[in-house]
Amino acid sequence: MPEEKILTFEEIKQRAGEEIEETLEVDKSMIRNFAQGIGDKNPLWTDEEYARSKGYNTIIAPPGFFQAAVMSSAFTRFRPTMNIGRGVDAGGEWEIYEPVEAGDVLTNTFKFADVVQEEGKKGMKTFLKFETTHVNQQGKTVARSRSQILKF
Repeated sequence: MPEEKILTFEEIKQRAGEEIEETLEVDKSMIRNFAQGIGDKNPLWTDEEYARSKGYNTIIAPPGFFQAAVMSSAFTRFRPTMNIGRGVDAGGEWEIYEPVEAGDVLTNTFKFADVVQEEGKKGMKTFLKFETTHVNQQGKTVARSRSQILKF
């Protein structure tokens, strides 16, 4: 099988601005399984009556749910068509604006925002930067995230 060509900095730079959109229907079992998996016993994640008593329509997702269920790493969406060779996660950040309830339908827009190079101790370092926006079925932005990959 022929080896896939690794993209150059210039070829990667041409891809900046590309977006991929996906939809995720959040259901109760996703939320409950995530909460159980991380050992978080907060009843907002598992008990519908309790969540309603606190003003929600049903159970809500813990903040960490985005990273695990939505897999904010936008790079995972671009990776099949963007062979950069070796790379590692170089960090990310989240802004969460609204709770996500079971039954919400999220439209997740993953954007390859930019690629930059910096001189490092052992040569050039290339950072691929991604931005993701999460919008619910009511058109409200519920979260945003930024992440980057260090190519070496």
